[in-house]
Amino acid sequence: MNRNNDTRSVKCPMILLALPFLLMMIFLYPERSLAAETDTQITAAGYMGGDGEDLGNAVAIQKHGTVVIAGKFTGLPQGGSTHLLMGAEADAQGALLRLADGGKTLSSVTRLGDSVDDMALMPGTDGILAYGPFGLVLLNSDGREIIWEKSGADIGRVDVSAIYSSGRRVAVAENGEIAIMGNIRNDSNDNIGTVHLFDAEGTPIEAGSFQIPPTEIGGGTYNETWEDIAIDADHQLIFVTGKAQRCSQYQSSFLMAYSYTAGDDFGTQRWKAYTLWCSGAENENLTADARGKRVIYKDGFLYFVGNTDGGNNLFTKDSLDYLSTQTNNIVIDRWNNGAGFGSGKIAYFAKMNPETGAVVKGQFQFSSAGVNQARSFAIEALSVNSDGGLCIGGQSEKEMPLRDQLMLNSSPIGARVDNENAYICVNSDFDERTRVASWTGAADAGASTITAMASLGDMRAIIGETGGSIITVNPVDGEKALDQDVFFSVWGSLTYPNGDFNCSLTIDLHDALATLKLLVGSGETPGDCLGENGDYTGDGVWDLADAIGLLQAVAGLREQ
Repeated sequence: MNRNNDTRSVKCPMILLALPFLLMMIFLYPERSLAAETDTQITAAGYMGGDGEDLGNAVAIQKHGTVVIAGKFTGLPQGGSTHLLMGAEADAQGALLRLADGGKTLSSVTRLGDSVDDMALMPGTDGILAYGPFGLVLLNSDGREIIWEKSGADIGRVDVSAIYSSGRRVAVAENGEIAIMGNIRNDSNDNIGTVHLFDAEGTPIEAGSFQIPPTEIGGGTYNETWEDIAIDADHQLIFVTGKAQRCSQYQSSFLMAYSYTAGDDFGTQRWKAYTLWCSGAENENLTADARGKRVIYKDGFLYFVGNTDGGNNLFTKDSLDYLSTQTNNIVIDRWNNGAGFGSGKIAYFAKMNPETGAVVKGQFQFSSAGVNQARSFAIEALSVNSDGGLCIGGQSEKEMPLRDQLMLNSSPIGARVDNENAYICVNSDFDERTRVASWTGAADAGASTITAMASLGDMRAIIGETGGSIITVNPVDGEKALDQDVFFSVWGSLTYPNGDFNCSLTIDLHDALATLKLLVGSGETPGDCLGENGDYTGDGVWDLADAIGLLQAVAGLREQ
């Protein structure tokens, strides 16, 4: 603005003088995040662990509201039944915990060995699929019985740890197909990613497995680490992410899709994204180390989490073309724009097209020490809500958004500490925050992080790890042990529509067909989520009107 314009502007009313600045601030920092929920009404929160270092590795919600937690626990509270499987001893630390009544009751403990490194639920049956040093095992929904198992001889060794986990990861598709991933080291001392694929009965799919050698990522690689896997049965694709050491000065992330269709396409790479070699990084000033961290496929989209060590990073570019400036990265306010960031860790997450690897929406996440003072943030976990919104969980070095407003059950949480646990949700367009939460304790709080999250309907569950206190509500265990404890929290509830025969939280063709089978005497008894939950018409009996009404609802001819 030149001096003459400055002189003329003095003659304008003050509101007109401020208008350009106000418009700029509204455009750059709309603060739409003020609409976010900051008072989270939880049903339970507490600790799990003993006097050693405890690990919270996975969490899931079963269709009747039972929360399942997997990890390594040096001590556990008394409660429920105990099951020893896969040759586990009574003091085995690798365990699955099932929490009922909104997280208030420990209903069972299933011990499986030294550690349960990852876990997922089988669609429809809620069978518990667990992966660890013991192998891969599918249990029934209450963790009491083994349905099938794969030993180390069946799935091969895992002898290289990932950065953010043991390197053992498992994913399950909506049709029950299973993908697991591990890291091995070959005779040339190269790290190799190994993928195994099974159907819901545990039968290998096609060749059963394939390896991802370093040459699949790109030239000039060594010391690769495969961090996570996801599976898309709709397009018969698996997705893997991690990091590759391109040269001594630079680490690149990678995200790749592989086909598991029958025939010659099995194990064929379809696309690769967010990966770069040293010369490209140097030429384009993208030399901040980057790493792929987590990946999820759900409801037709691929969701990705990465982290990077500086602002000149690969995630500022198009996922498929580092020379392009088209990124679709969304900025809400100073917690996303990175102004004033120095050294540390930057978190990044994105919604992507699974068939191409193109980014639909992406976003950076920072903590903040003040305006133009972006600081580190680490995403350790993510979950996708039924409306397409995304939640991230991790650790905030400095202040997270709306920190001074955060409450649990209408009571303020403890004072902010460096590197505290953080939970942030955004809508499906990534342009508005919908919830911010933290469980930092009121006294003796310390560094903590959220390590895994789950959502089902309107119900949510998180687990994390902490060296200090967290807020507890109706805890199974309310006492913090020595060293690092696992903590958890549960909130929300499940609402089943009338006629939801299979307790899937939706009205679908399965409900109509199951009701018809029941009427002709060949069907199973309904699920127990609502008692008579096959009674769509609400007249107290199952009859042909229920099946017809459900079919009409599925076809869109009747309101559900």
